[in-house]
Amino acid sequence: MRFQKIRILCCLLAICILTTNTVFAGDIVPHSVLKNEVEPNNTRSDAMLINQDDTVSGYISSSSDVDYYKIIASGSGMLNVWLGYIPSGENYDLYVYNGSGTLVGKSQKTSGTQESVSNIPIIMGSTYYFAVRGFGGSYSTTSAYKIRCRILM
Repeated sequence: MRFQKIRILCCLLAICILTTNTVFAGDIVPHSVLKNEVEPNNTRSDAMLINQDDTVSGYISSSSDVDYYKIIASGSGMLNVWLGYIPSGENYDLYVYNGSGTLVGKSQKTSGTQESVSNIPIIMGSTYYFAVRGFGGSYSTTSAYKIRCRILM
């Protein structure tokens, strides 16, 4: 009889644990893949292809360097692009273009500030480009920035 009560209590405890730790789709964080920038990527035609949630580490290596990346939308929704880890004392800007090269979003904040462009409407199967540029001759060959994009469907 005592063993049966312990068994029932264990089952009730297990049910409580299982029902209070429900995981929702919004709680799942996709695995971010760290990649390094691959040159040449100085034009849209040479843009480095990345996937959603890839974190890319790159360098603006001269005052004229521009780094282009592209993503092919895996679904329709909104595109968010983040640029951070901008080297201290440098000022980098972020630009987002649609497949035909039309500017659809930009972020041009002050020196050392992270940049982001949010809620760019996208269509499944379309290609979108984003560019990182140094403002006013900013660049660093020793400190990398990081860039990441996410599609919200």
